[in-house]
Amino acid sequence: MKKLFTVGLMTLALAACGQAATENAATENAPTETTDTAAVTEENDAEEAVTVDLGPIAVIMREEGSGSRDAFEDILGVNQEDDESDAVTALAVIGQGNGGVATAVAENDSAIGFVSFATLGNDRLHGLSIDGAAPTHENVLNGSFPMARPFMAVYNEEGLSEIGQAFIAFARSLEGAEELEAAGTIPDAATAEAFDIDAFSHLSGTLTLGGSTSVERAAIALGDMFSALLPNITVTYDSAGSGAGIRGAQDGTYEIGFASRDIRDGELEAGNNSFLLTMDGLAIVVNTANPIENVTLEELRSIYLGEIASWTELN
Repeated sequence: MKKLFTVGLMTLALAACGQAATENAATENAPTETTDTAAVTEENDAEEAVTVDLGPIAVIMREEGSGSRDAFEDILGVNQEDDESDAVTALAVIGQGNGGVATAVAENDSAIGFVSFATLGNDRLHGLSIDGAAPTHENVLNGSFPMARPFMAVYNEEGLSEIGQAFIAFARSLEGAEELEAAGTIPDAATAEAFDIDAFSHLSGTLTLGGSTSVERAAIALGDMFSALLPNITVTYDSAGSGAGIRGAQDGTYEIGFASRDIRDGELEAGNNSFLLTMDGLAIVVNTANPIENVTLEELRSIYLGEIASWTELN
């Protein structure tokens, strides 16, 4: 009986070994699934190409008379009076004001436009670096970001009321600089002093401001805080464009007018003055669906002149 039990165990062991050998052989002979690395790479590249290829560039431009447009054209050297590079006007879709440009770019994956830094907070817009410099306040101040322009204030010396004088004093004060910075602009407060509220606390009335749509947010921020400090004064702002702001300050339409560009030679008649309110950057914006991060100044110029018409042409 013991012998039969031993033989039985040996038989079972041999059977088990045979089954294992058969399974190992089947595993070794089975076809192996391999990953075609080249095919996967080509597929990923194709998907990336589809993402990047947004087709023709939809160019968005500001309206005639816009200070932002004038500053943009001056920096790029397009649409100057002494040349024929006016292809921009014929090529572009015109956006009315910063808001119009922002909306046009936000609604079109292939669009490009420019807006004030103060408008850059739109979560459907992506600000591009230019020649490697990001659109930041720091880069405007250090000169590495080229799309920068001044916000200028214009007033008539004889027509400036005591309320107007008080507003200018506030705009150039430490408190004014804080409001300008909170509004997204880039003030220089190095020589600013505290606003003397007591000197103007007796004032009451209305102050009429007007001009650039780009300056509007900053001017209204100043006006709101000015009225909070001097509650008997009401401040209004007419968003009519830089040219209208400069003219209006001189003809009495506005007590103080604003432009989002430099004042040109001959624009101010005798008896009118201007001062730098704050600095601003012009952010070059695309839709957030566009993966591009940087353009060169020359590429930007070529885009707005129609020499580069598709996103695939950019390096």
